[in-house]
Order: sequence, then C-alpha cells, then structure tokens
Amino acid sequence: MAIGEFYYLVDDCIVVTSEWHGPQRVALDKIHNTTVSTVFLGIEHIGGMFETMVMGGPIDEFQVRCDAAAQARAIHARAVAALNSVNWLQYHLDGNVQQKILLLLNDANEEI
Repeated sequence: MAIGEFYYLVDDCIVVTSEWHGPQRVALDKIHNTTVSTVFLGIEHIGGMFETMVMGGPIDEFQVRCDAAAQARAIHARAVAALNSVNWLQYHLDGNVQQKILLLLNDANEEI
C-alpha cells in the first residue's frame, strides 16, 4: 500500500481503487450518551486505515487506529464492553471512571 492511493473495503478485504469513496462504517454502537464508531478510512493514516473513536461519556475523544478489519472489530467490541461495565450513576457523580475504562482498553489492546 502506498501513500496517495485510495482503498475500498469489500468483505473485510482492502482493495486499491482510483478514487476515494469516503469512510466506510465497520461498526456503530450507542451506550447511554456515548457513541462508539469504527470506520475504514479509505486512505493511509499514521497508525492504520481503521479508526475506532468514542464520542461522549467518560472517554470522550478516545481514538485508536489499526491496519486490520478483525483487529478493528475487536477494538470496537472491547470499547463497547468497557463502556457497558461503567456504573453510569457513579460516572456522573465521580469523573474518575475514565481511568478504569482506559485501563480496561489498554489491557484489551495488549491481548489483541
């Protein structure tokens, strides 16, 4: 894969294409006021062409990139599981839940 090329995702296989098709949704989940989104970017980025982002909640703006569809799905699933483990009432009373979630995600990334 070369910088300047465009890519398209077909059945989890990356295909070179002549034009950019925009990001493709891989997974999307909502937990309370938090969205976990994983997309295939379709262009080369530092860290990879798949990106998982969390918007809202205790780890707002958490982002991780990787190069494989299976890894991206696993990271997405771990982020959802970590957010589902949050005591949301405790989160609203005490913002320190963020550290717990980030530790869960770091442990999960080491396993992937």
